[in-house]
Amino acid sequence: MDHVDARERSRYEPAVERHGSLASHPIALVAGTSLDVAALARNLRARDVAASLELLSDYLDRLLPRWSQKVPREDLAPFEEALMDLAAGEGPRYDREMSTVVLGARGPRRAAMNRYECQVHCERILLFLHDLLEPTISERDRTMATLLNEIERDPTAFLTVGKAAAYLGLSESYFARQFKQHTQQNYIHYVTEKRLDRAKLLLAHTDRPVLWIGTELDFQPVNYFCRTFKKHTGLTPSQYRQAWVRHAS
Repeated sequence: MDHVDARERSRYEPAVERHGSLASHPIALVAGTSLDVAALARNLRARDVAASLELLSDYLDRLLPRWSQKVPREDLAPFEEALMDLAAGEGPRYDREMSTVVLGARGPRRAAMNRYECQVHCERILLFLHDLLEPTISERDRTMATLLNEIERDPTAFLTVGKAAAYLGLSESYFARQFKQHTQQNYIHYVTEKRLDRAKLLLAHTDRPVLWIGTELDFQPVNYFCRTFKKHTGLTPSQYRQAWVRHAS
């Protein structure tokens, strides 16, 4: 795809004006919420996937404050346009590739989206933008920050100390010490918390069965998922879901 259909893009009003680089972007106002595009640009420059995903979550929490709420797909257009504008500021090739992904993700679907569907959709295109603007990192150039970004992308990718240590080419004992120094957390505890954060999102905003969620996040067997969830939250997965529904209603 060498260009973006102007009619397709005109259906969604741009949230921000185009700029020449990632240096400076205003805040885009969207349906009573705000997206700090300048902060997003800083995260892209810093290759900070975690900060970008946190910014996205905060944005979606304001866009869909109620558990049962759904929004028209068009309400996500300002976020999509902001990402396309950021890519365009880096050059025509980035503009084309980002626009192709965003417009392809919109697809033919027109149904309203719930919180989880919005999260999945926006995460996909946000992570694509990070990948698009970040150079490929060789094995010898991998750092602890690189590993943390990979865990943010997929919290089930590095479930063991051994796998994480191998990714960085370190011994398990040295890696464990370095990770604790870098994050102030035990590695397994850190990865478990990331998986549980995703589980909370699924429990609160979907009707996926507890068994499916535990399996999807690589908690095996399912009773281990329930025990771990209760240990960290004080509630079983089902109790957490019920409490969230009561709070949101």
